[in-house]
Amino acid sequence: MTRVMTSLLKQERRRFTRRRRGPAATAPALRAVRWALDSEQPALLLHAEVSGVEPYTERFGPEPARALRALLDARVSDAIRAAGQVFRSPGDGWIVLLAAGACELERWTDTVGPALAPRGAGFALAASIGAVELPGEADRDRPERILRSAQRRATPAPWGEVPRAPATPDLRAAAGALPLPLEELTRALAERLMLGGREIGLLAVAAVVYAAGKAAIPDDVLEKSAALSDTERDLLALYPRAGEALLRADAALAPAAPIVGALHAPWRRAPLAARILSVTVAYAAMTDARPHRPARPPAAALATLHAAAGEDFDPAVVRALAAVLADGEHSRHAS
Repeated sequence: MTRVMTSLLKQERRRFTRRRRGPAATAPALRAVRWALDSEQPALLLHAEVSGVEPYTERFGPEPARALRALLDARVSDAIRAAGQVFRSPGDGWIVLLAAGACELERWTDTVGPALAPRGAGFALAASIGAVELPGEADRDRPERILRSAQRRATPAPWGEVPRAPATPDLRAAAGALPLPLEELTRALAERLMLGGREIGLLAVAAVVYAAGKAAIPDDVLEKSAALSDTERDLLALYPRAGEALLRADAALAPAAPIVGALHAPWRRAPLAARILSVTVAYAAMTDARPHRPARPPAAALATLHAAAGEDFDPAVVRALAAVLADGEHSRHAS
């Protein structure tokens, strides 16, 4: 591949770094295709369609879905790096223009396809890709026809597979599964702060289903041992939203959904149940090992909560947690 073509593609990418969604998203792509035709250098135009995002949105909500699309944007851009440009097309499509010849088609489709087909416990995406070689197969006067041709050539989702009925976490079974460390700790703290019996029951359910929202997160993000990227971190931070959506979809568990939803509100505006859950979730997360970091000692986790009390957490709830841990009250729920 010529260095000239790669250099020119870099220049064009700098001109169109601001990607848009919707019908207007193809306009920068059309300009890039016209420019590639004028350059008369070998290039590949890929059109990737991703299926499974709409069911994901229906199940987990629009906010996690937007973060998932941003993650796909980042992954396909990282996959091609400096070899070309990436544009969004209407719907859940991506247009990729590469400084590459026909002999490299298989290499690039096998690179872009997997980047757009992550899987998680509660979802799976699939990518289909069509390709056109430039300038050889192209209608120089109609770049839009070139894009449509690439779209028509897409093969039936060879990367990934969207199941007819993606797995749904069994929320009721999870809510009744004891003992659970987070549920135990949350219940003990709620009792210390004298919540009523019904509120304690809802809070215990919320503590379990809050974690069930991780079904919306790709497996490779949850299992990643290296530091997370910005887009991975943004999506992971929204798993409580996904948990809230799962709760609202079940009539029996829906009353607990506002507790999970209020975790994103400033603690001064959140109900006591949500303030309790935010503290126990933070403590449990810090004291639990993750693929990208070891578990923190309980004393260090508690010190972190004390340092953030007043800004991120209710100081009274943090003090109550310290008392529960000192007394060993939460361990009695495990027996």
